[in-house]
Amino acid sequence: MRLVCDPFDMVSLGNFQRHAGLPVYASQGCTVIVHPMKRSATVTRRKQLIRRNSWRRCPRPIRLESQRKAASSRDAAAARDLVRDRDGCCVLCGSAGVDAHHRLPRGGGGALWDPSRFALSRLVWLCRDDHRWVESQRLLAYGLGLLVRHGVTPCSEIPVLHHRRWVLLDDNGGVVPVEADSQGFEVAS
Repeated sequence: MRLVCDPFDMVSLGNFQRHAGLPVYASQGCTVIVHPMKRSATVTRRKQLIRRNSWRRCPRPIRLESQRKAASSRDAAAARDLVRDRDGCCVLCGSAGVDAHHRLPRGGGGALWDPSRFALSRLVWLCRDDHRWVESQRLLAYGLGLLVRHGVTPCSEIPVLHHRRWVLLDDNGGVVPVEADSQGFEVAS
């Protein structure tokens, strides 16, 4: 008895032999010959490929960084170092911080070319988890002073929760404690 079946069904069959170049499986009086699958028509290219030598290709010149971008990068690195020195650790949880968070969101008000975008009153030092929390819970972050609306009040006049106390941040890297009363905040003397 001869059967022709799918090669995936041959897993449980026993002895393996070859007959005329085709695999033959025999088990308990049953012989199975696996026929090769029908191949599709070959694709022939009518037009030959043009082979280009890689050594003949001219390398592209390296594009230099613009002076404005380089200056911005230097300013950002300097501001980041100053904020890290001022805050020391995450201002919310006290763990090691890794991100300088902009209190005045850069994307919403075109602060990309604002010369004071790296002012120290606009930046606080946060750990990655708290930075994600501030960006996802924006309404609560506005209440804690970690976000400030564009054009309403300067960042240096809005208190921020800084290491479990309310403070005003100035552009020189100073931290001025404030006290809350029933009518608002007052600068502590």
